[in-house]
Amino acid sequence: MQKRPCQHHRAFAVPSGIFEASLASQALCTEASLVALRRSYPQIYSSDDKLLVDPRTVSVTQPDFEAAFRSITPASGRSVGSPAR
Repeated sequence: MQKRPCQHHRAFAVPSGIFEASLASQALCTEASLVALRRSYPQIYSSDDKLLVDPRTVSVTQPDFEAAFRSITPASGRSVGSPAR
């Protein structure tokens, strides 16, 4: 049985301490999966037709995690301004 991305993402080189929270880890895994899907099926967002996608052909690799890591911002890095005047 193939491991799901969230079960083996720590095997890839990501700076430790940044994605320790489970929600941030889940976001990283989800984004890496989407990167792998777009790499495997580049026409998926440009086609108006329904596509038959075989999930066994989508493999999440280290470059997918690296691209996902660059594209998301951890909660600790986000700032929200105060709406008070």
